Amino acid sequence: MIQRNIYSVFFVLLVFFWIFNTVVNTGAEENTDILPIKLVPEIVGSDPILQEDLEFSGKGTIQRIGKDEVGEKLIVIDDRLMYFALGIKYYKTNGESVSFSKFYKGKRVGYRFNEKRKIIELHLISD
Repeated sequence: MIQRNIYSVFFVLLVFFWIFNTVVNTGAEENTDILPIKLVPEIVGSDPILQEDLEFSGKGTIQRIGKDEVGEKLIVIDDRLMYFALGIKYYKTNGESVSFSKFYKGKRVGYRFNEKRKIIELHLISD
């Protein structure tokens, strides 16, 4: 009786290992078409931004640049009053950084907002 139980356990274990081996080998054979992972080169921040690739929050013509009653910098673009965020960045059409002095009444610009709807980037559309 004990010998019969040992044979039964041995048979069940043998079947289990056979099934396990079949599943493991089948999975390995299906994954032979996977290509190796290659590293992507790091994007350097100094690369110029292509103007046509930018998604602006809006575009328009500067009508006024100034400060409000408490001294916060503001800009009016196409009759829309907007405020500058701290650390705002200014760019030329080709994506190069530019001085704030290049932005004045009559210039066409594109701008991007942060989550508080303050301008974080101002881009010259035409020089």
